[in-house]
Parts: sequence; C-alpha cells; structure tokens
Amino acid sequence: MSSSRRSCHNEPNVFCYICGEYTVKKYRKPVTDFVKSAYFSYFKLKIVNDYKPWIPQIVCKMCCEHLRQWVSGQRSRMRFGVPMQWKEQKNHFDDCYFCCVNLRGVNVKK
Repeated sequence: MSSSRRSCHNEPNVFCYICGEYTVKKYRKPVTDFVKSAYFSYFKLKIVNDYKPWIPQIVCKMCCEHLRQWVSGQRSRMRFGVPMQWKEQKNHFDDCYFCCVNLRGVNVKK
C-alpha cells in the first residue's frame, strides 16, 4: 500500500445518514435534534455524531419528512424497516459504500 491514503470516489455527505441514498444538494438537511429524537423513537438507535469521515452528517428531505409525519401520527411507518448501518471501511476497493456506488450521470432529473 502506498504511503498516501486513497480517498473515496464520492463524498460521504452526499448520502443520507438514515436511508443511505444519494441526495442532491437541494434535498439535503442537517441532522437536527428533532431528527435525532424521532430516529431514536422509531428505530431505537441513536444517531452517532462522531464526525468520522465514513459517517454522513446529513439526512435527505424525504427521511426527515417521513419522520416528522410519523411523530405527528400522519404516517404509520417509514418506507423501509432497517436504517443504513455505517461502519468504518477496510479498503476502497470492495468495502467502501461511497466508492462502490456509481453516481456518474446522476442529477436532479435522473
């Protein structure tokens, strides 16, 4: 392995902490206290804010809105049962989520 570390192909903060999907800039939201509280109430897991480079620090607008609707009683469940689980990658070849996702050609319309 070379002395300089290879970086991820994609920036981690373009992915949602909750669902793990790529999120275009205008639909990114910060992780607020409300999101942390609602996430814990729904999934029984805490949002870890260790500011590690492999943990996204944003949520998508859809996850934020679905949590808000669940808390207010307008929604009975989220669109998935298990949230994304973030772990430190061992390498960028086959263990890094951000490197394995191909974002070429992805934009607001596609």
